[in-house]
Amino acid sequence: MDQLNRIQEVINKKGITAYRLHKDTGITYALISAYIKNLRQPTLETLKRISESLGVKGRDLINF
Repeated sequence: MDQLNRIQEVINKKGITAYRLHKDTGITYALISAYIKNLRQPTLETLKRISESLGVKGRDLINF
């Protein structure tokens, strides 16, 4: 299965951890982990929170 989101790739490039993303966004660590592993996909609202926290555009977190 293709990766639907690029959250793991972006946090690796930014040099931060899933735990830090969890703390910065207020999204549970379990949910951040599921997004990173592509077990679940974030809603558009959640994607916006993550992109703002990472300082990237929402489209940078999605594989088209």
